Amino acid sequence: FFSSRRRHTRYWRDWSSDVCSSDLGSRETLVSGPSTLSTWTRRCVVAASVLGGLAVATGTVVTGTGPHAGDERARRFGFSISHVARVHGISVTLFLLVVVLLIRRARRSRVEWRRLGGPLEAVMAVGVLQAAVGYAQYFSGIPAGLVLVHVLGATTLVVALTKLYETRWSSDGSQAIADGAVLLDHPVNDRLD
Repeated sequence: FFSSRRRHTRYWRDWSSDVCSSDLGSRETLVSGPSTLSTWTRRCVVAASVLGGLAVATGTVVTGTGPHAGDERARRFGFSISHVARVHGISVTLFLLVVVLLIRRARRSRVEWRRLGGPLEAVMAVGVLQAAVGYAQYFSGIPAGLVLVHVLGATTLVVALTKLYETRWSSDGSQAIADGAVLLDHPVNDRLD
């Protein structure tokens, strides 16, 4: 009746859950904290963040090499625009492949998808739009208006990547509290015993 595992399964604010902790259900459906992401998924989040940062950095080099890197007297990088655009395109492709892989992996687990779904969808949407704008820009002679849209999109991508990366490091349980989920071994649990 009084389970020995009660302090690991009860909601930290509800003393009445001590009585029948075995009725709470499975751990996967109750927990929404930092321990719910597998090591592989966490590594993929880091890989996506690094590759996204690389795509933004190589895009900055492309902009600094191209005709819209400032006024006519501005010094530009001495690279060939076609070469740096190719390197940028490869980094974007690798980034999007890792994001697709991460989406497929996270969809297999309801808990991981609940935690990563929104940020992953945002990163994927912005990444695909950025790729489309980049190709349109390259094949239409790099019009200044599209350069501005692409730079604003890069800023949006950095914000989306930051949000995704934060889901990996959310360690204070705030996400679990916000979702109304059970917190395992929460510090408050120890004070109640």
